[in-house]
Amino acid sequence: MINKVIFHFKILEKLGEGGMGVVYKAHDTKLNRTVALKFLPPELTRDPEAKERFIHEARAASALRHNNICTIHEVDETEEGHVFICMDHYEGMTLKEKINERPLKLEEAIDISIQISKGLAEAHQAGIIHRDIKPANIIITKKNEVKILDFGLAKLTGQTKLTKVGSTLGTAAYMSPEQLKGNPVDHRTDLWALGVMMYEMLTGQLPFKGDYEQAITYAILNEEPEPITALRTGIPVALEGIVFKLMAKDPKQRYQHVDEVPVDLTVLKNNSEKYSKVKKTTKSSSRSKMVTWQIRVPWGVAFISVLLIIIFQIERKTPTDGPKQIIRYEKNLPEGFQLDSDGGSVAISRDGSKIVYVAQKENTSRLYLHNLDEYGTQPLVGTEGASQPFFSPDGNWIGFYAEGKLKKVSLSGGTPRTLCDGSAWGGWWSDDNHITFSNYGLMQIHSNGGTPKRITDAWDFGPAQEGWHHFPQVLPGNSEVLYTISHGLDNLRVAVVTLDTGKKQTIIKEGGYARYVSTGHLIYAWRGNLWAVRFDIKSLQTTGPSIPILEGILMNSYS
Repeated sequence: MINKVIFHFKILEKLGEGGMGVVYKAHDTKLNRTVALKFLPPELTRDPEAKERFIHEARAASALRHNNICTIHEVDETEEGHVFICMDHYEGMTLKEKINERPLKLEEAIDISIQISKGLAEAHQAGIIHRDIKPANIIITKKNEVKILDFGLAKLTGQTKLTKVGSTLGTAAYMSPEQLKGNPVDHRTDLWALGVMMYEMLTGQLPFKGDYEQAITYAILNEEPEPITALRTGIPVALEGIVFKLMAKDPKQRYQHVDEVPVDLTVLKNNSEKYSKVKKTTKSSSRSKMVTWQIRVPWGVAFISVLLIIIFQIERKTPTDGPKQIIRYEKNLPEGFQLDSDGGSVAISRDGSKIVYVAQKENTSRLYLHNLDEYGTQPLVGTEGASQPFFSPDGNWIGFYAEGKLKKVSLSGGTPRTLCDGSAWGGWWSDDNHITFSNYGLMQIHSNGGTPKRITDAWDFGPAQEGWHHFPQVLPGNSEVLYTISHGLDNLRVAVVTLDTGKKQTIIKEGGYARYVSTGHLIYAWRGNLWAVRFDIKSLQTTGPSIPILEGILMNSYS
């Protein structure tokens, strides 16, 4: 083929080939430009279905005009019956070649992901699904522009399906679960592949591995990838959340539209840039010029709790206790309701199936239950004046505070039961059937009632006292309790107490309202920002730097 002239194209060199085509660099003698010609492989020339699919690619892609999509100029067929597409030729390298060199820099990976997302958004808006998104089909030009190639497997929504029943086209490592199962796919299959590529860009390895296609398929359908933050330091937890949301096995739990992805990535990128600038400022101005955070709404603790659970701890299990999935959820209050302005809060069950929140209507506040799989919301009878709800481990009970008492109520109905006196500063129901709560210091009581046991003492804001102990969480193993010590909003720290010995130690000197999450991080609030830091649960020590994951949060006024 080299030096051969086909119509007004002179073949210069072979660029590469894949299952659906061989690509050559060519000179367009008519317009005096360099182009790329993609031919159907000779062995497939006699296959009418493959030829039809190949022409389909040209028709789909030629309708697209976007800076991040390869431009198609024409489709033609030689006298010998060889079908080819003429497209732009780009100087650069494929994303596959780039990843093989090294994991990408954080900013570089985010920028490439944003460009891919924008290109896919243009295609999806035109009703075109790529279905073969992978690094080999992404070109990074010398100007760092992303070009999506090869709509060879694209499907115009509404047209006759061209692939054979049961066949799985594309590269298995980047194929969505529904695609591997041979189920009908929509635009969300491209979002899955984008998530896999982002994981690979950041870690240098695939999230689902195997020595052969069947092993990779099994991993995609049944396993969860290792956290990115466990493989590479300096990765914002929020970025990991975006990637894992893209790779949710259930398409309904992914981003529903790809144009949402560049929005979230741009916010993350801007926040990271702001944080980098903050880190470079001198320490001499840190005290005198620090922003003062105004206390506007006293349900910041609840807001933080919801963020943590939604981003990190909603681990919905399948009926067979199969692989866990991270999902994202938004809830609008019914008309006429508002979150209680006096200690209102929200709780999510640990399996991610239920939400309980405090809402106020016509000056009356109570608890409301919402099942995520259902539409409606129902009030919990007898919970008037409730605040700070928290779930039992099995999700069947709610602990809460009302009238200066710690109470519990069954979600299946019945009258709330009073357990003991308690202050509305957070609570935790551990799997050993004990409730840890705040009453100046920390206390613990059996979930069936009885005499509370004091864990820590903290009595007043006097000079010799350290402040309130509140917002507890019993760590896995039920041997230690994580909690916040507050002496005003500018004097927060996170501590842990060992139940057997009573030994207390500070683990975060500036910050509060911490939660340990299953990724191995502590998430905490400080001066209006949400932060994440890795935490060794065995040594009870933080490791590595704290990373900002969200700006502008409301913080609790109970301090």
